[in-house]
Amino acid sequence: MLDRVLTLNPWIEVLVKWLYWKFAGLRTSLKPLLKKIRRTHINQLDGVQDFEELKKLLKEFDIKKDEILLVHSSFTDLHLDSVSPKQLLDFLIEEIVPDGTLVLPAMPIMKDIYGKISSFPGDPNSILVFDLRKSPPWTGLLPRKMMQYPGCIRWLNPLNNVIALGRHSSEMMAGNLFDKNLVEIYPSGVESPWHYMVKNNAKILSLGTDMVHSLTMIHYVEDIKGLAWPIKNWYRKRKFIICNDGIKSELILNERDPKWAINFAERTLRKDLLDAGILKSERFNGAKVEFLETDKVVNFLNKRNACGYPYFTLSKKK
Repeated sequence: MLDRVLTLNPWIEVLVKWLYWKFAGLRTSLKPLLKKIRRTHINQLDGVQDFEELKKLLKEFDIKKDEILLVHSSFTDLHLDSVSPKQLLDFLIEEIVPDGTLVLPAMPIMKDIYGKISSFPGDPNSILVFDLRKSPPWTGLLPRKMMQYPGCIRWLNPLNNVIALGRHSSEMMAGNLFDKNLVEIYPSGVESPWHYMVKNNAKILSLGTDMVHSLTMIHYVEDIKGLAWPIKNWYRKRKFIICNDGIKSELILNERDPKWAINFAERTLRKDLLDAGILKSERFNGAKVEFLETDKVVNFLNKRNACGYPYFTLSKKK
């Protein structure tokens, strides 16, 4: 019911988010409800489907073996009691690698230079340390497992981080931000794996998560425009220390200011993508299994973001 109310008008969702972050008491009350909306009532199961049924469902999306597949996942929400995260990961690898490439978001848990774990939204003045080998992903069990696989490569950028395995992985990660002398560096802009995935029309699969809530590709559309993005003060500077096999380098990135997340009408975007036939959504054990193609969602967003869509209640930059 709440999900239907939020999609009536994007300003309703923005208002709810503003109230949510403004008042701690309301946040405590609404947090379980909002989480339930995204997780699609996974506890209300009529019956438990097995791994073979999930395999059949995934094959319906017609993902080719030579393609790039980006997978957002929540293994717990798939409710596969008899299957381990490794078994699911091995299946995905067998379907894609070596002719194609499997990519998983691997946003890292980071500490500042004093050893304190950074929390959202974080102090923009703190310097965070990102170790490619040791900073664990907070984005699920599958990326944590895949980091242990031989040949897996992790992007050196801590924001919107990914790991990849397969034919495209080396070329995808080849953009070296330290050698390009770029004045402004954006997490998902040029020289990033996200740009590479867009150029190669990667397919995006969401297992157990709400696709739009997890859709990092949204930030590519912002970052590729950089300072031309139509909303003023969209970015803030963040400084990182990157550790790669004992070598430390300093990296300053443009990060979308976390305050703008309040203006993101994700339920409206989800409805619009479904109405346009771009987002395919199925149910498995009460959880969402969703799919879309990169070129379609990027084109969809680019046609509508002159005033910042899917962010609302914002004024266009003068």
